[in-house]
Amino acid sequence: MHPQANVVPRRRIESSPTFWALVAITGVGAGLAGGLLMRLFHALQHLAWSYETGGFVAAVAAASPLRRIVVVLLAGVLVTAGLLILRARKGGHALELTVSIWFRAGESPPLKTLARSVLSIAIVALGAALGREGALKQTGAVIAHLLASARRLSPPERRLLTACGAGAGLAAAYNLPVGGALFAIEVLLGTLTLPVALPALAASILGAAASWLLLPAQPTYDTPAYRLSLPQLGWAVGMGLVAGAAALAYTRLIAWATRGRPRGGAG
Repeated sequence: MHPQANVVPRRRIESSPTFWALVAITGVGAGLAGGLLMRLFHALQHLAWSYETGGFVAAVAAASPLRRIVVVLLAGVLVTAGLLILRARKGGHALELTVSIWFRAGESPPLKTLARSVLSIAIVALGAALGREGALKQTGAVIAHLLASARRLSPPERRLLTACGAGAGLAAAYNLPVGGALFAIEVLLGTLTLPVALPALAASILGAAASWLLLPAQPTYDTPAYRLSLPQLGWAVGMGLVAGAAALAYTRLIAWATRGRPRGGAG
């Protein structure tokens, strides 16, 4: 067994015209769905914090102490009620993205996953310390897996297409097509090969472009200009080597623990 359980076997990926059409549809679908979720996100932000112009941080700073307490308490009540309702309904649990891709070939209950995405967007808009990208990644993954299942793709292809959908959702969240593709191939799939990188990049580019129909086609954050120096570059290279070695050791430790786990029922 490979120490990275999420690696997609290269030899089992078929780059057929049908697969590439699904990649394109996935990217566009994830981008449009992400744009709609972001529209909901901004609408809830403006409603909860009572502002029409300016930034979110400035609006929260200008809000009264009572409003801050009430809005955050409302977020807590909303997430508690939402999770209780989702757990009470039949149809399986909404799985974490990495779990569904690694072990279920991207499969996750679509309605529950989409409901959890909307719930996540709502509580983040109300001030929860979470990233808005989670909902968009989950939604893109659901769209991709539904398409892959409809066309009866093989498990490796479903896994790849689901990761592409999640990457396209991330790209739509922050207008970062390259970042979305890297997230899909490095974090979700754990392999950096051309047959995997090309569809991930294509889906993320289409996802970001499709989101422009509903969102501004501009950077989400203004990045200031940084001046680099040789000591900084040297530190970055050194820390990269240390982090890579630590990750390798951790991955091998997980593989060793998996091979040595107890098997069978209790005697």
